[in-house]
Amino acid sequence: MSKASAPVPYDAVIVAGGSGERLGGVSKPDLVVRQARLLDHVLDAVATARSRVVVGAVEVPDGVIRTSEEPPRSGPAAGVVAGLTALGEPAPFVALLASDLAHPVPAVERLLDAMDPAQPVDGWCLTDGDDHLQWLLGIYRAASLREATTRLGDPVNRSMGALLGSLDLHAVPADDELVADIDTPADLRRHQQGEPT
Repeated sequence: MSKASAPVPYDAVIVAGGSGERLGGVSKPDLVVRQARLLDHVLDAVATARSRVVVGAVEVPDGVIRTSEEPPRSGPAAGVVAGLTALGEPAPFVALLASDLAHPVPAVERLLDAMDPAQPVDGWCLTDGDDHLQWLLGIYRAASLREATTRLGDPVNRSMGALLGSLDLHAVPADDELVADIDTPADLRRHQQGEPT
């Protein structure tokens, strides 16, 4: 379980509403890697969050809020909006995470270690080896997220870039393995077998 904690209270929204098409339509959050569901690894990574919300049709442990985007499978931006709504009045910061991350515990530790509330930015995002922001491996000011959702309007079938692209974000460098997710059968086999990428 992650021992990292943010310097201020934070909540977590985990987006778990994808269709898993490249994996034959399976529920990606329920895939088992390292003796636990992918979703449970992500929940462990944000164990220090004040509240945790999972957006999607998946079973969650006691104490975790579950909700769904409307309509179901209408994209990650809609999932984020649904998660923020379920939080009600959020903590000052909100972590946004995908449910299919291969290494969420060290990834979130890296993110929280890099977070500095004194920085005049809207949030912090891990980047991959090509410096691409990983929207669903970030922690954001709740006020900035509220403003972003207002600007976006209808979130149905909108991208994370459309939702968050206008924010002033601090990029937190990470390698491709740290930010890897599980999208294909080959990804799943590799991480179940513990093979390097």
